[in-house]
Amino acid sequence: MAWSKFFRQFSVTLGLAIATALPLDAVRAESIFDPYKTAIREQIPVGLSIRLPAKILLSPDKQNAIDNFAVRVFVSQNPTRMTLSLHSCKTGVTPCLVGSFVTENQASKDAQAELARHQNSGVRITLREGVRGYVIDNAQQQGAASFATMMWAQDNMIHTLSFPQEERQNMLYMGLSMANSDAIFRP
Repeated sequence: MAWSKFFRQFSVTLGLAIATALPLDAVRAESIFDPYKTAIREQIPVGLSIRLPAKILLSPDKQNAIDNFAVRVFVSQNPTRMTLSLHSCKTGVTPCLVGSFVTENQASKDAQAELARHQNSGVRITLREGVRGYVIDNAQQQGAASFATMMWAQDNMIHTLSFPQEERQNMLYMGLSMANSDAIFRP
């Protein structure tokens, strides 16, 4: 059991190191988020900050749909949460969901419980000095609904990334980028 967890963590760390070393044809986050940045900034709940990745990395089959990508913003006040969902089409909800970026206040009991679950059963990775991320794979759920998630706490916020299992490595790279990016606050 201990060896299994060690090898999972080793493979995540190795994969993350390879992802950051290889030149990938990544979609620049600005090209996706730029049209939405004003709306995102205006909707950030008071006391919350978000982080965006420097690049959106996706598998080649989704790269072709980049012109149709849409960002949807969902805000909740109780608990304080902001979700940015990335879609590969302009219509429809779930069939074209590429992934989501969620930020919650660290005081949220639900966010704390979910982070604890990730810490207890996920694979730990270092995102930056003093910031650890935790990855849970849903590999046992083979199919369209199989998502991997990564969570971490930073600056009194809890961040969650959720992407299809086949985008797991790209999700890790985006989490690393987000943890090292500047936080965005409401003006």
